[in-house]
Amino acid sequence: MRSGIPIICYGAGKWASDNKNLLPSDTMCFCDKDQTKHGTSLYNYPIYSLQQGFELYPDAKIFLSVGTKFINEILQYLCAIGIERERILLNDDTEQHAGCVYLERIPWITIGGAKIKVVSEYIGELSINRVGDLQQDFEKIERNRQNCRKKSFLQSDFNCNDCFVNAFDFYPSKVRNVDYNIVFESNYKDTVCNARCVYCTAYDERRYAQNVKSENKGPAFIDDWRKIKSMFVGKKLFIGMANGEMTISPWKDEVIKDINESKWEILVPTNCFIYNNELAKIAADGRAIFIFSLDAGTPETFKRIKGFDKFNRCISNIKEYLSKCKSSDYHCLKYLLLENINDNQENFDGFIDVAKKLCCPVMISNDNFTLPNRMSITLKEKLLLFIDKLRTAGIWFDFGRATFQSDDYMELRQEVKK
Repeated sequence: MRSGIPIICYGAGKWASDNKNLLPSDTMCFCDKDQTKHGTSLYNYPIYSLQQGFELYPDAKIFLSVGTKFINEILQYLCAIGIERERILLNDDTEQHAGCVYLERIPWITIGGAKIKVVSEYIGELSINRVGDLQQDFEKIERNRQNCRKKSFLQSDFNCNDCFVNAFDFYPSKVRNVDYNIVFESNYKDTVCNARCVYCTAYDERRYAQNVKSENKGPAFIDDWRKIKSMFVGKKLFIGMANGEMTISPWKDEVIKDINESKWEILVPTNCFIYNNELAKIAADGRAIFIFSLDAGTPETFKRIKGFDKFNRCISNIKEYLSKCKSSDYHCLKYLLLENINDNQENFDGFIDVAKKLCCPVMISNDNFTLPNRMSITLKEKLLLFIDKLRTAGIWFDFGRATFQSDDYMELRQEVKK
């Protein structure tokens, strides 16, 4: 039965192509951000830009005809440009219930120097560096998750309204098909980098050196990597690389070989000084996500932050990576906000221009290495200005995991929700 209310389907990609039977009966058209689709059709429905769709059907409701991986960003974007949440309809692959994002995600393990801690993807650390049995850690976390989920479903007497994690009222019913999320957070003696970022905590020369010296102190990355390989054999992993620059790692060939053999998925932060064809192949296969660390909107500021004059080369390498990938929506450009360095309009505008040309989402970060210091009022005001510019430009953005002290993060999330 038709309701008589026109519906615009937002998203004319793979999900829409594979799920014709889930489209609403009152569908009038598709809208998509991909300009190459404008003027074409899907199932005989015309495909427009979102602006054109609203001009034709100003009272329409918006049906999100996209996969669950895109729900977060798209709903945030639509609400940010003024579309009421009540007008947005979710597809049958998405469930709504009284719960939180934390309950729907697999926790992260961080491993470094044989130390293990469990963190949440959204709220940061849950248990401080614990040396012990991994299974016991996860049993503790799972008990907490199950208890919270049970209370949620039973609507027991507890209140989550003050929890900044519970920012939205939608949750994917299907999440990344992995058994564990793992991230490396420690500095290793055999972890190197070819940049000299002003915010880096590696004050000695070991991370700048191309040749690793065995006498350097500290745990070895490759030792932990090989432990992980044996510990999680046969398991599905999503691994966040968080140390040094992967493209010049002395162990990159071994790590990439292990990832390919195990079919593991990886998150790769990179400064993009160097283009790595093997990493590009993994990304093209849908098993690698890049965080491109740009942090500037002008060549001069980039050189000041990174220590080298490679702004244009980095943008060229990012473009090359994205050209090999099936979708740029999984990857993101990182902008780490630094007071009195890149917190100005010239850099904001230049960075946004790059993001628009690359059609790439943005991850906003703060100088988390100075925590627990609070952000200054001036810096927070400039950050909100940056956010407003991103919204105006129609660029999807989010904050980096655990990069803000909780109070700062909570306040900024509330500002973004307004």
